[in-house]
Amino acid sequence: MRVVREWVYPEYSRSQVQRTGEILRTSDEPFNQIEAMKVLNNWKAAHELPMATILKTVKKYSNGISKKITIVQRRKRTESILLKLNQQPKLDLARMQDLVGFRIVFRNDDPKKNLAHIDELVEKISTSRMRSKVSRLTNYIEKPRDSGYRSVHAIFKYNSISYPKHNNMQVELQIRTKIQHSWATAVETVGMFERSHLKQGLGDKNWLEFFRIMSLLMSIEEGTHESNTEEKNDLKERLRNISKTINARENLRVIMLQNVVLERSYNDIRKKMRGDPGYMLVRLDRGALITKLTETNDGKVKAKRSQPIEITGFPKNAELEATDEYSRMEKEAHENKDVFVLLAKAQDVKSLKNGFPNYFADISDFIKLHNNYCES
Repeated sequence: MRVVREWVYPEYSRSQVQRTGEILRTSDEPFNQIEAMKVLNNWKAAHELPMATILKTVKKYSNGISKKITIVQRRKRTESILLKLNQQPKLDLARMQDLVGFRIVFRNDDPKKNLAHIDELVEKISTSRMRSKVSRLTNYIEKPRDSGYRSVHAIFKYNSISYPKHNNMQVELQIRTKIQHSWATAVETVGMFERSHLKQGLGDKNWLEFFRIMSLLMSIEEGTHESNTEEKNDLKERLRNISKTINARENLRVIMLQNVVLERSYNDIRKKMRGDPGYMLVRLDRGALITKLTETNDGKVKAKRSQPIEITGFPKNAELEATDEYSRMEKEAHENKDVFVLLAKAQDVKSLKNGFPNYFADISDFIKLHNNYCES
């Protein structure tokens, strides 16, 4: 028996969504604005249909380019939306481009292959005959953000005869290489554990400078930034100095210790959630995590059995149920800064972990590169 998909439709006009953005932007307690949150949650959830339609075609293109890829999708966290509204006073919530999005990471060991695959995918989506066209393409590899962030972003504008109420909704695609993904993961992970918004360019200036230097060195290694020996040596010296200032080695090592506990939880979850679990609601409790980890005198790590991370699966036709539970957990996360939640979809739990390794404190690739740069 075929299961009918229960898509969410927009229940409010764009002018209502715009007014909701203003209410949330100016409110001291946005999560207590019941009606505004109801509008926001519906507006976000309604974007899932456009994303699923666009992703289906782009996924086909990507799989034709390379088998070594990770594809995941996510719904933007309300905390991130509120931060963006406050950072950009003129931003219209009804026109926000990344309320939903999906990410494609090319994972070949050869950086040149990954870069070539990105170029090929960009060419395919730019010339595609799909109804929903790319309305904006930004290459942050050629011109990285000031933070050092690098990837390619494509914004699609949805166009459908069958679902006219969803027309003009926007969906964001991020395309990254393996190295670029490891950098972005480290920024998000450190931000989570330092309770700062490094990803948005906010927080400790030394950490921000540390990641800018790492991005330059990683881009040299990847071949997207031309450099001579003098510049490279100068960057490494600056990295060694800033790393000492922020005690980067120790701080990154402490984060990776959390990964010991999270890996155990991940293995338990993977055994229970086989195949495609549909929507996955992730809840990471940083407070429970750090209380369950101890290090012995000989440097070995002992982790008590715990479940600091939980993943709840929802069938593909249970989007409304997933949305309601996600909304409840987001309010909990707002009240408890140690809790992080994510509503995402992936082929399986392993793909989810590869796509969002920050929720598992997995920054091992980044640490290896950092240590190599500092020691060479």
